[in-house]
Parts: sequence; structure tokens; C-alpha cells
Amino acid sequence: MQNFKKNIRKKYQLKRNALSSNNIKELSLQIANKCLEIPIWKKNFYHIFLSIKQKNEVDTEPLLSLLMGKNKKIIIPKINKKIL
Repeated sequence: MQNFKKNIRKKYQLKRNALSSNNIKELSLQIANKCLEIPIWKKNFYHIFLSIKQKNEVDTEPLLSLLMGKNKKIIIPKINKKIL
């Protein structure tokens, strides 16, 4: 199982590395807009991660703005660098 996860992570890291910053911006906005179609908006609390730009991850800023605009409570995990 460990190798499977490692291979999947590597595969998608390569895919993300192939994206330009404009691609990431566009796709991140599309993801945030698509979230508006999901029937989850009656909830009060939302757990979301902050993206790591160096890893070309989805930019969660548009989604965070959307949540704040809807007066939702946002939970963001704190990473302890000493553990990493």
C-alpha cells in the first residue's frame, strides 16, 4: 500500500508540475465555482487546506473567499514543522 500511495503522489506531482501558473489559477477558480453546485452550503463549518504554491497545488484562495463571503466558519490545519 505504501508504494501505491508513493506512486500516486509522484504521478500527480508530475501532472501538477506541467501546469502553468495561469492554468492553476483558471482551474482553481473552476473548482471553487463547481463547489457552488454541491449541496453542502447549509453547513456552518468547513475544513480546508492552504495550498503549497511550490508544489503547484490547487489554489484554495477562491474557495476561501467564497466561504468567507457566505459567512462560514473555516477550519485550517496547522502543520508542526518539527514533526515533518
